[in-house]
Amino acid sequence: MPIYISRVDVQILESVPPRVTAHVEGAFDGCAELNSERQVRFGNTVTITILSQHPRKAICLQTAKFYRKDIPLEGTFPPGDWLLRVNGVDYTFVTQ
Repeated sequence: MPIYISRVDVQILESVPPRVTAHVEGAFDGCAELNSERQVRFGNTVTITILSQHPRKAICLQTAKFYRKDIPLEGTFPPGDWLLRVNGVDYTFVTQ
């Protein structure tokens, strides 16, 4: 199950070509565990999917675990307009 994402932004590192790191914040069910994190790139769109899963037969309290992570984006980023999508939350940025 995708985790809830509350904030996405990027840091563009001064390098040639530019490297980009995504800062992602969110939360997920306190009973769940992080399961996977996957990046897919198509054209100028980078999609990150962060999933959690519930242990079998778990009995859970209604609490949340907070998620905060800096994720290096794979590949190079030539000059242009870019879209970062993390679990359906979009963030646009420009590289020079």
